[in-house]
Amino acid sequence: RYRRLTILAILTHPPNHGAWMPRLLYLLGLLWLSLNLPAQAHSLQRADSGKWLVEGIELLEDPSGQWQLADILQREQRKAFRPANGRSTAGMSRSAWWLRVPLQRSASAPNDWLLEVAAVSQLDIQLYRPSSMGWQRIQSGEISDFASGREIAYRHPVFHLPALGEQPIHLYLRLYDPAGNSFPLRLWQADDLQQHIQTENLLFGMIFGGLVALLLYNLILLLSLRDDAYFWYV
Repeated sequence: RYRRLTILAILTHPPNHGAWMPRLLYLLGLLWLSLNLPAQAHSLQRADSGKWLVEGIELLEDPSGQWQLADILQREQRKAFRPANGRSTAGMSRSAWWLRVPLQRSASAPNDWLLEVAAVSQLDIQLYRPSSMGWQRIQSGEISDFASGREIAYRHPVFHLPALGEQPIHLYLRLYDPAGNSFPLRLWQADDLQQHIQTENLLFGMIFGGLVALLLYNLILLLSLRDDAYFWYV
C-alpha cells in the first residue's frame, strides 16, 4: 500500500521538466517501484478456461533445497517473494523454486477449476493447496508414478483447485529439476480440458498413424527389393 501511495505521489508531483537529473531520478524511481509491487490475485472469468496463467505469479529461490512450507510462509511475511513478470522458467539450477499463485474468481465465474502444470518434463513438483485441515500436499513430477502424480489422466500433471470465491486464496508450488525448472501454468474447466484432450488425441493419432503407414509402405518395398541396405534405411 505504501508503494502504491508513493507511485501516486510521484505521478501527481512530477519534477521540473527543465532539469534532467530530477527527471532521470523520477523515471528510475518509478521503474523500481513498479518492479517491486506485490503481485495481485488473478480474478478468473469463465473465458479464462484454457488460457495460460501469467498474472500474479511470484517466485522465491531456495538455494538449499531444504525449505518446507512453514519456512516459505515465514518468508512470505517478510515479503521475500518477487513477481515472476511473465517468466515461466527458472532455467538450469540446483536450487528449488517456489511459486506463489493467488487466485480468485469473479462473481459470474464457476468456482471449480483445474490447474495444469504444462512442463514437458519436471523431476519434482509439489503442490500445496488450502484445505479444511490446513494445507494438502500433492507430489507429482517424474519421481511419481502416473496414477499418484495426477488427479486427471493426462500427459501433464493436472490438479483440482479448492473452490474459489471472490476473496483470493493462495497456492504454493515447489519445483526442483537440475536439468531445467519450468512452470507454464494453465487453468481449465473440466469440460474444456476433456475437449482439449480429445483434440490432442486426434492430432497424435494422425501423426502416429502417418508414421505407421510409412513404416508399412517401406517394409513392403523391402520385401520387394530384398536389399540389405534398404533394411537399414527402414
